[in-house]
Amino acid sequence: MGSNVSKPQPANPEDSVFSLSNVLQEQMIKEYNDEQVVKLFGKQIERLGEQKATLVKETVEQRGILKQHMNAFREQNEEIQKKLDQDAEQFEDRFSDIANVVDYDSERLEKKFLTKGDLKHSLSTTPCSTERANVAMCLQHRNTSACNEFIELFSTCSNKSIAHE
Repeated sequence: MGSNVSKPQPANPEDSVFSLSNVLQEQMIKEYNDEQVVKLFGKQIERLGEQKATLVKETVEQRGILKQHMNAFREQNEEIQKKLDQDAEQFEDRFSDIANVVDYDSERLEKKFLTKGDLKHSLSTTPCSTERANVAMCLQHRNTSACNEFIELFSTCSNKSIAHE
């Protein structure tokens, strides 16, 4: 037995396992739980950031699409407004031309038929006197576009009367 060094051998295998104090175990559990909470919180913040980036991107795309639609609408509206302005100008020109014709024809007819005679008798025998009176009354009480029919009738009657002479 000379060279054998005696080593103490544990009598019970459970005695060979070391154990931690309860305080140390609780501290390790708390640190582990804190790490897990921080990881979960970080993941949640990361997801929120991704969602925000997606929403911002979608909003920018939607604004771009909306801007394109608005520009297209404005161009279309501008074309329509120009056409309406041209139409209104044409109607004004047409009305002005017809009004000039009516003035000229009415003065000419007045000179021809209202010379030295009775006014009532002259009006009753004057061609187109009813149409002329209708135009005059319409223009006094309504706007010009409502009188187009009367003006057309008077113009037709005047042209027939002048051509007939």
